[in-house]
Amino acid sequence: MRITTQQIIDLKKPKLKEDIIDVLKKRFSSRVFSDDEVDNTDLNSIIESARWAPSSSNRQPWFFYLAKKGSHGFRKTLNSLNESNYWAKHAGYLVIGCYLDEDSIGKNNYAQYDLGQAVMSLVIQAQSLGYYAHQIGGFNKDLLKENIAINHPFFRGL
Repeated sequence: MRITTQQIIDLKKPKLKEDIIDVLKKRFSSRVFSDDEVDNTDLNSIIESARWAPSSSNRQPWFFYLAKKGSHGFRKTLNSLNESNYWAKHAGYLVIGCYLDEDSIGKNNYAQYDLGQAVMSLVIQAQSLGYYAHQIGGFNKDLLKENIAINHPFFRGL
């Protein structure tokens, strides 16, 4: 028996203590992805939402690396993931959130926090457009940095 996306979504309905907005209520970290293409306008909107996230002193210390399924970057990114994240090979995109912990102003003690806000904006925008996102913590950071050749003088984190 094949389970539909809607059946999976229905199983994931939250048991809320208080009511929250629908886009948050419907969000969950899917491990099953459609083969449908992500519309370019939607993709640009998702990235734009991250750009508009709040940040300490408006420093916006984040950047994102997008790897489309089937691309060299996608394969290199997959190669950096822990084996338990096998499901990610079915995603349309792998998006890597990075931060700079220093810039022309100096050390930024809030860079990781700011990246988190940008990621949440991205996830909520994607959800509002009918896409699902799943954050991944299981990866080899050094291998990923090497595989996608991140070279920035202030780059410290993924």
